[in-house]
Amino acid sequence: MTDPVNQNDPVAWDRAGIEYQIQRDDLNAIRCFTRATELNPDYLDAWARKGFLHIKMGMFEDADKCKARVREIKEKAAVEGRKFQEVSRAQKPHHQIPSVVTATHVTNTHEQVEPIYAKLWERFCAVFVDDLIWFVLVIIAAVLVSPPPFNMIEMLFFYTIFFGYCVILSYYESSTVMATIGKGNQKIHVTDKFGQRISFTRSLLRNVTKFFFSLFPLYFLINAVIIHYSKEKKAIHDYIANTRVLKNN
Repeated sequence: MTDPVNQNDPVAWDRAGIEYQIQRDDLNAIRCFTRATELNPDYLDAWARKGFLHIKMGMFEDADKCKARVREIKEKAAVEGRKFQEVSRAQKPHHQIPSVVTATHVTNTHEQVEPIYAKLWERFCAVFVDDLIWFVLVIIAAVLVSPPPFNMIEMLFFYTIFFGYCVILSYYESSTVMATIGKGNQKIHVTDKFGQRISFTRSLLRNVTKFFFSLFPLYFLINAVIIHYSKEKKAIHDYIANTRVLKNN
């Protein structure tokens, strides 16, 4: 993530701050929101987002300043709304005045972007690439130990390799890129329900659960149906770990 090209656009700085916030880079996010409020002192959303991050980081004095500024902007909007109603009543005949007049003070608020969920085929391609890489490595390692058929000790070795596979996948999913090699190739990433980076523990739960259920027959078919028809395109392991797979912005 980089700073916006248009250095004088408060909306661009707000968007950049949101991107940094998704990547859990709170310091850069605060810097971007601060720049947005410098360019537009009445930028309500940027003040609110900055205040939230200050609370998150324990900077309560700064958070109170943001809260006070948000209150001032809302009060200013309310005053201007009342003035608008008074002018409307003065300029229009009484019978033309609607029973309820609402006025909205425009403060360049950022339009919230709905998340784009990864499609079934994008998730399938990502899993195929990740599994292909590790399947080749596992087969090479297993054959070097002993050619098939495998005994119990060698099968234990096989599952140990797969657990290592889950650990490495979890490391990448919980990193700043929030994606494995396969997911990065499809330009998708894993987040929590708020669109934030997930912890290593949650990612490990997600991947171990996925591996465990994959041992059962028809799992992939059932999972494909669930992903296709669920509102957030979640798989079984996403429901268990409370995660989402989103398309990169």
